[in-house]
Amino acid sequence: MIYFVVVIFIILLPLAIAGFSLAPWVPTRNRDLSRIVALAELKSNDVFVELGSGNGRVVSYVAQHSSAQCIGVERAWPLYLISRLLLWHNKIPNARIVLGDLFKYDLHDATVIFVFGMPKPMKERLAQKIKTECKPGTRILSYSFHLRGLLDPVISDKPDPQSLSIYVYTL
Repeated sequence: MIYFVVVIFIILLPLAIAGFSLAPWVPTRNRDLSRIVALAELKSNDVFVELGSGNGRVVSYVAQHSSAQCIGVERAWPLYLISRLLLWHNKIPNARIVLGDLFKYDLHDATVIFVFGMPKPMKERLAQKIKTECKPGTRILSYSFHLRGLLDPVISDKPDPQSLSIYVYTL
């Protein structure tokens, strides 16, 4: 029994730590994936980066529906392994997942960033990181929550009352 508890602890601890960094893992709704692709307006030379990519579903979907290079950054190793398995299973050549802290990941090459984070860490840490590292013209899509401390969104997309908002910012 003690081994079972230790194994569960080893699996859940990274998820908890990642949850305190930006947000707990809550998957993006499947029905919003096509909206994300449409709002991102991806071109073949774009680099799409999802910060806190969870199980890799968004990165996988975006890569399958665009020719952009797609990168997911995930801190929790169980979700990282699941997302790597998803990309391998679907044989997606233009996508990869990086295991690491999104606040330490270099965003200089990103042209489109997708994030589904909690308002406080996005305002206190992520907005400054984006201002410091991203080039003018970089597009940021924030799912469900405003990315305060950056700019006003150029688009606030919420097609119906049941939908979650997607905010689009351009540096």
